[in-house]
Amino acid sequence: MTRKLTLAAGGVVAAASAVAVLWSHGPAVPATAASRVATTPVSAVTGVNKNGVSAFPLAPTQADERRVAAYWSPERLKQASSYVPSTKPSRSTRSTTSAAEVGPGDAKTRARAPRTAAPPPVASPPMVGKVFFKVGDKEYWCSASAVHSAHRNLVATAGHCAYALSQDKPVQNWVFIPGYHDGVAPSGIFVGHTLYMQEDFAGQGDFDRDYAFVTVHRGFSWQPYVENGRLKYRSVDAGRLEDKAGAFKFASGKPLGRSTYVFGYPAGPIPTAAARTPARR
Repeated sequence: MTRKLTLAAGGVVAAASAVAVLWSHGPAVPATAASRVATTPVSAVTGVNKNGVSAFPLAPTQADERRVAAYWSPERLKQASSYVPSTKPSRSTRSTTSAAEVGPGDAKTRARAPRTAAPPPVASPPMVGKVFFKVGDKEYWCSASAVHSAHRNLVATAGHCAYALSQDKPVQNWVFIPGYHDGVAPSGIFVGHTLYMQEDFAGQGDFDRDYAFVTVHRGFSWQPYVENGRLKYRSVDAGRLEDKAGAFKFASGKPLGRSTYVFGYPAGPIPTAAARTPARR
């Protein structure tokens, strides 16, 4: 099934992880017993490429992945708090907008679409979920979405949901759970492999660049069992992210004034103007 959706938010992704997309949801792939491996290699060196994109390893090896996977349990996920980002502890830098970001189709020349109201979906799409991570000694969560990529393993979220400006380094134990609710991970849990973000967010704390993309390992699901009277969990392979949850596709050149939906997990009450927007906790 293919269905058009256009989402909007401040910046490129923002805290609600909203992007302009074409919804492409493939069939789920059954879990297998195969070992989970990363599908995108990463250099051990953190740096900035010629396009101004910073790359940070999150859990690049299988040992790293197993460590992060072992950290999270349904109980620990439920204890996580919504995250309020801190600013970078340095003198402020005046941000600018590049010509590439403005582009030829600015507000003066782009046609406006008629404002027609369409009924909202009954629930968030399956590729929308929560990311969980650790900053210092506390666990937090943010909203995120699976987006299409060649390796079917890409997540879009806010930059501050993957890089802690207060500590000037990536967050710890980052995982993405599409469709998360009440400790349940219906499509599996996906450990972050590598973080990619605009260099001005990590380097200058520029919140105009507060967006990020994270490649993830193959997912896993929990299989509960009892040992010596105690409930424990073992992990079972859940396959690639996009195969399990589907993915949004980016769209460009859409007219202004187009009706949009924003999907995410709000940290507080939904504003009155957005009362009809689907939201899940």
